[in-house]
Amino acid sequence: MRRHATLSACGAVAALLLLSACGNTAEERTATGALAGGGAGAILGGDLGSTALGAAVGAGAGYAYDRYQDDRDDDRRDRRDRDRRD
Repeated sequence: MRRHATLSACGAVAALLLLSACGNTAEERTATGALAGGGAGAILGGDLGSTALGAAVGAGAGYAYDRYQDDRDDDRRDRRDRDRRD
C-alpha cells in the first residue's frame, strides 16, 4: 500500500507541474493551477480539506507562473527595443 501512495504522489505532482503552465492569461493559468492542485490534493489527501488546500496552492502557483512569464516577456521586449535603437 505504501508504494501505491508514493506513485500516486509522484503522479499528482507531475500533473500539477505540467498543467500549471497551461493557458496564456493570468485567469487561465490560475484556473489550471487550481484544477491541478485540487486534483493533487484529492489524490494525496482524499478529503475536502486537502482538495481545497491543493486548489489554493495550485491557483497561487499558476498566478505566480503568469507573473514570471509577464516579467520575462517584458524583458524580451525591452531588449528587442534596445537592439532596434542601437
